[in-house]
Amino acid sequence: MRRLSASLFVLCLTIGGLVRADDWPHFLGLNHDFHSAETGLEKNLPPSGPPVIWEMKRGDGHAGPVILGEHLVLIHQRDRQEIVECRNAATGKPIWEHAYPVDIGQNYGISDAPRSSPVIDPATRMVFTLGNDGDLIGFDLATGEIAWQTKLDEKFGEASVFF
Repeated sequence: MRRLSASLFVLCLTIGGLVRADDWPHFLGLNHDFHSAETGLEKNLPPSGPPVIWEMKRGDGHAGPVILGEHLVLIHQRDRQEIVECRNAATGKPIWEHAYPVDIGQNYGISDAPRSSPVIDPATRMVFTLGNDGDLIGFDLATGEIAWQTKLDEKFGEASVFF
């Protein structure tokens, strides 16, 4: 599953290099319909696939990346920490990263990795993430500075957070 997940992630990044991508600020895309209005997609890819524009090492994760302008944001888990990172969508160069400890243990038969894709609000340029332990965090998209954070289990009582 991890290999498939990583392959799909790299494929998304490489295809994005072939055309100018729409913003994809949250799960299901700009209009929540899993549809991109982009045209002119390459129809005749070489048998080896599209050229790799950039790639990155990451930990486990089931959440897809989100994109707004030059910012690509991803949440994943490595070494008992959840990691939220922002990279330049065109080059892959890191813009900012935030890591925090996570209590591993709610795996639902799969890995203990984050499952909820980040959300970017284009109006405020804020990024919102929900981690496996119920850590709900609002980040400034440009700087990665935490604007606010809360632990949902402490605020509302312990609950399983699957998505």
